[in-house]
Amino acid sequence: MLRRPRDVVWSTFLEPDRLTLVSAKGRHLAQFFQEIAYTALRERPGNVLWCDGDHSFNPYDQAELQMTRGHAADDGADRLLVKRCMTPFQWDTVLTRHLDLKLGEGETGLVVVNPFDRLWSHEEIQDWEQEDYTRFSLAHLAKTARRFHVPILLGVDMPRWWKSHPALAQATHDGVDARWVAQPVADRWRATSDAGVILDPSLRRRVTLLDFVPEEPELVVSLPPRRLPKPLAA
Repeated sequence: MLRRPRDVVWSTFLEPDRLTLVSAKGRHLAQFFQEIAYTALRERPGNVLWCDGDHSFNPYDQAELQMTRGHAADDGADRLLVKRCMTPFQWDTVLTRHLDLKLGEGETGLVVVNPFDRLWSHEEIQDWEQEDYTRFSLAHLAKTARRFHVPILLGVDMPRWWKSHPALAQATHDGVDARWVAQPVADRWRATSDAGVILDPSLRRRVTLLDFVPEEPELVVSLPPRRLPKPLAA
């Protein structure tokens, strides 16, 4: 199978045994994860599990993505399974119990948890409960990724969460294995890690921010010829 540049680029997010945080605006997160889900369906065997905390998954977006890439609209739809939650207590049950049960039933290529933060910020639970739920679910998801050898992606609008719930944002930042920021650029996506690695389908290789630093121009200086001292008279 011919692999397109974007498929190779986004395979980074499909590395197993890792809990990865992806930050972007809410609607951008859902669209970016549609791209990663598409890549997982094409590149990995097994299911894609989408734990949805805010109706973030739109099946029509995935169908359109499949068709624009030359596939049938429902290609892989039977392997993309969505579990929606409406309350913090449902969210806790899905992330710490139901997800493990589903992973134990068969092969899975990717788990998406999006948005991770919304239900932990819900007014139904108090401040200390919010922090307990957040920390416990992070620790559990990290163990789940390693136990079942799957990649788990958490979607959070981190700039917004830093402002509204800084303690929860800090716990999330510290509780993951890798951190990325995704943003739309023209007609494609670009992701930048906190280590400075940039992923972009238009780039031919993985780069870092240092690749964008212009080289210092070489300064050519002409020096006058060196004159040797005259020998001393005998």
